[in-house]
Amino acid sequence: MNVDVIYKCIAYAALYKAYGETTDCIKADDVTVTVVCWARPRKLFWYFSEHKIRFSKRHPGIYHVERDLLFPVQIVVARELDKREHVWLRALSKEMERDDFERLSEAAAKLKETANGEFIDSVLQVSIRANEKKLKEDKDMCCEALRELFEPELKESWKKGQRQSVRAMVNTMTKKGYHSDEIIDIIMQSFQLDRNEAMKYFIS
Repeated sequence: MNVDVIYKCIAYAALYKAYGETTDCIKADDVTVTVVCWARPRKLFWYFSEHKIRFSKRHPGIYHVERDLLFPVQIVVARELDKREHVWLRALSKEMERDDFERLSEAAAKLKETANGEFIDSVLQVSIRANEKKLKEDKDMCCEALRELFEPELKESWKKGQRQSVRAMVNTMTKKGYHSDEIIDIIMQSFQLDRNEAMKYFIS
C-alpha cells in the first residue's frame, strides 16, 4: 500500500462520478473512497506525516484522511477491526479465518432476503475470490450456512481451479510422451472424473 494506490482509487472514484447517466446525477458529496488492507500501511502513514497530510483514527481500524483529496478518503485496516462489529469490512480482506466466515454467514443469512440482498452477494463474491486458496485447502472453513447461501459461486470457483489443474497435468504428461489413454486414466483417478468428463478435459 502506497500513496499512488490512494490516488488511483480517487481516479476510479472520479470516473464513476463522471460517467453518470446525466450531468452531475452522481453528487460528489455522495462519493467516499475506502481502501481496505490487512495490515497497517506504515509507509503510507509515514508519507502522510512527512507531507503534513493529517489523518485520524476514528474507530479501531478505520482511519480518515483530513486533507481534501477531491473525495473523502478512509483507510480500513482489517486486522484492527472489531470482529463482531465490522463483519462486512473484514470480509473484504484475503486473510479471513474460519470464525470470520461463520460470522459472515450468520450476518448474510439475516440480510439475504432484504433489500440489501444484491449488496450481500457482491461482498460474498469479493470475499470468496480473495480467500479462494484457503477455501480450496480447507473446505470445512466455509461453513454450511455460507455454502447454502453461495453454493453456485463456490462450485464454480472450485471447478475453475480443477479445470486449470487438469489442463496443466494433461499438458505436462503430453510433453513427456504419455499416451492419451494413459493420461485419461490418470486424471480420472486423480480428480475423480468419469471417462466422458476426462476425455472432454483432454480434448480441450
